[in-house]
Amino acid sequence: MENKKDEKIKKIRYTLALIISIVGLLCLIGIPSYAILKGKLFSSNEQIIRAGSVELSLTEYYSDMNGDISVMNDKDGLDDTDTYDFVIKNIGSEPATYDVKLFNEAPSDFSGNLLKDEYIKVGLLVNDKEMGPMSLKDVENVIDSNTLNKKELVKYKLRIWIDKKYESELLKEDNYKAFLKIAVSAKQSENLDNN
Repeated sequence: MENKKDEKIKKIRYTLALIISIVGLLCLIGIPSYAILKGKLFSSNEQIIRAGSVELSLTEYYSDMNGDISVMNDKDGLDDTDTYDFVIKNIGSEPATYDVKLFNEAPSDFSGNLLKDEYIKVGLLVNDKEMGPMSLKDVENVIDSNTLNKKELVKYKLRIWIDKKYESELLKEDNYKAFLKIAVSAKQSENLDNN
């Protein structure tokens, strides 16, 4: 009888040890996963741009571009660490030429003061190469023009600030708002290889 009791106790200990090991293993797996997910979360927003046989994807990695925009000089604006990141990729079968535009357009029900394009300055990192500073008015809202072979992509980091030279005008009325959005227009390129 004692033998059967000993065997039963051994089975219970074995089962208990196995359960504790599995729970411990799950905890070890869960802790690094939690640490990875603990940081700042954002979702990406993807749009497909089609023009004839051209097909590009625009993937935005930020939630809102219309937060607080600070008044800065150009040096500080270009050094700003707050960026709006996006990627444009040629997912079609043809080479493409495209323009990236940044528009500031108020919705129809807006009744305040829209920030003028001449007040808005941008800096743009294009595949880690700095472009800018530029005023939206001076570039007529086109912040980049580029060409892509199929399967190529371009990474962007956009910085936005208000030109310091307009600070006194902006202080007269504090009710200015911006409604910024990125738009891409594309067409087939004749100048690229079809690789």
